[in-house]
Amino acid sequence: MVTTNISADGPIRDDAHRARGLGFSGNFCIHPAHVVPFNSALRPTSDAVAGVINVLAVASSGAAAQVSGHMVDKPVVERVRRTLDRPGRSTGPAGRTTPPVEEAR
Repeated sequence: MVTTNISADGPIRDDAHRARGLGFSGNFCIHPAHVVPFNSALRPTSDAVAGVINVLAVASSGAAAQVSGHMVDKPVVERVRRTLDRPGRSTGPAGRTTPPVEEAR
């Protein structure tokens, strides 16, 4: 998704939230005015960070486990780990760094 508007904050912010809604965890920025709105929109919420840390705490052994009523198995744990390894992370609970994602699924 490429945002061509470089002068109005509203449309840039709208595009950033649209990208997040489509499942993007990053976006191609063609102008410095895009960086802050996209970083803000794609940064994880504190609830998402807590969810990722909870999944890793419960299911990091590799065996299937139940987390908040959902089955979590090895592919989910691997995806969560990749999520934590992405660049552009913000600081989460206990000083742990986290990437721009909406939630652990």
